Amino acid sequence: MTYFITGATGHYGSAVVRELIALGVPADQIVAAGRNNDKLAALKTELGVATAQVDNDDAAALDKALDGVDKVLLVSGVDFSKRAQQHRNVIDAAKKNGVKLIAYTSVLKADTSPLLVAVDHRATEAYLEQAGVPYVSLRNTWYAENFIDEVKQAGASGVLETAAGDGAIAAASRPDLAAAAAKVLFDGTLVNATLELGSDTTFTYADLARIAGEIYGKEVTFKPVSVEQRGADLAAAGVPQGGIDWITKLDGDIAAGALAGPTGGLSAVIGRAPQTIEDVLKAALAD
Repeated sequence: MTYFITGATGHYGSAVVRELIALGVPADQIVAAGRNNDKLAALKTELGVATAQVDNDDAAALDKALDGVDKVLLVSGVDFSKRAQQHRNVIDAAKKNGVKLIAYTSVLKADTSPLLVAVDHRATEAYLEQAGVPYVSLRNTWYAENFIDEVKQAGASGVLETAAGDGAIAAASRPDLAAAAAKVLFDGTLVNATLELGSDTTFTYADLARIAGEIYGKEVTFKPVSVEQRGADLAAAGVPQGGIDWITKLDGDIAAGALAGPTGGLSAVIGRAPQTIEDVLKAALAD
């Protein structure tokens, strides 16, 4: 049984590789794929996995790389301008080579989500469903690690400003989400399924301010503002307009419940309680 992991040089993809090995998959049956040959070589040296230097823009190279592969994890790309086509290239190559299962990393409630990232996920899920390849859509929640920098900045300034209001967030750690992907691939019992991988609990930005205060031993004020005020404050801080648009849209979506869940799906897959946001932030930031 051969496992092919796209984006294996990234934090999430490499974590999936490690989780597969922990589940008992022989390292030489795992193909770590990516564009950075130096990182691939490091993975091969460290873990003993096979590697494939592949650009998902190159359909012919993907076709060759997936020859003889049984299961694929398609980690969603990061280039919004072309990742939908990149995803289609991987799916087409998987179909052509008779892959038995392809798991795709989507986003919570991709079919209805207002998040900017959901557009490509919806398109990819639809393409995957009609491709005829057995699949599982892993609708991953937001990474808990995405909040590390904000909490660090709040600890320094003493203020955590957001336009997300009291919107609930069911974020989970990258390693826990990677464990879910590895288990789905390894077990192979789910076919043509969609999993909403939200954490067991939710938190708000007020909770993040409290956690920041605990970590840094000082009062951190939670400052809810309007989207307009948030944008103005970001502009005053020198954030480019593209960044302002992204942050304020995300804040508004969080306020509307885009990251609130459903909860509990992740623990159901990995068979244990996921790390909490406190676990992640304190491990990353506490001295």
